[in-house]
Amino acid sequence: AVAAFLPSSYSISKTVEMPASAAAVYPYIADSEKWPEWDPWAAQDPKMKLSYTGSGIGKKRCWQSETQGAGCMETLAMTPEKDVT
Repeated sequence: AVAAFLPSSYSISKTVEMPASAAAVYPYIADSEKWPEWDPWAAQDPKMKLSYTGSGIGKKRCWQSETQGAGCMETLAMTPEKDVT
C-alpha cells in the first residue's frame, strides 16, 4: 500500500570538483558508452549487461545486473564541456 504513494521516477544530481580541465573530463561524461571506464557500479558487477540506443540528446543507457538491479537513463540535455542532464 505504501508503494502507491511513492513517485514512479526520481532524479539524482551530484557535483564533483576534479583536478582536470572540463575539456579532458567531458568526453567521459557525455558518452555513456565510456562510463564503464569509471562507473563504480559497473566495476562491482563485471557481468552487468549494458545496452545503448540513440546518440547525443535522447541517447539511452540501460543496464541489467543481478547485484546492481536494472534500469535506464536518458540524456535530456548537453552543454559542451559543462554538463550532461
